[in-house]
Order: sequence, then C-alpha cells, then structure tokens
Amino acid sequence: MAVKLCVVHARRTSARFDASAIQHGIDLAIYTFGADIVTWMDCDLSMPLATCRGWCGDLDRADVSVGSVGARRR
Repeated sequence: MAVKLCVVHARRTSARFDASAIQHGIDLAIYTFGADIVTWMDCDLSMPLATCRGWCGDLDRADVSVGSVGARRR
C-alpha cells in the first residue's frame, strides 16, 4: 500500500479539552480531507512521525495498527 502522509494542525478555541477533541480530529480528517486512514499521536511526539508509515503499512493485514514504545511487533 502506498502511503501519502499529510499532517494537519487543527485548533479548537471554544471546545473543552476532552475526548471530543479526538473525535473532532477524526471527523475533520475524514469529512473535510477525505482521509482513508486517520492517525494521532501524543503532543510530545515521543514516537517519531516517520514510524507512521510502518503502522499504515500494517493495515494491509489488520484493521487496527497501534504504535507504542512498549509494543512488540507480531
């Protein structure tokens, strides 16, 4: 699967900081930008953005791909 990365920074100024922020980002990616795959990361970027290609490549064989410092590849 060829993966094209696009990074979008969305800022909400009137909403609470809770799980609705994640849902807002997912909706924005799908309905505004037509994303087929949606990812998100912690704001400290403890995982390098380049690892996203590997996670997306795993979606050829799975519905969900989780990147974690403590995760093992299976």
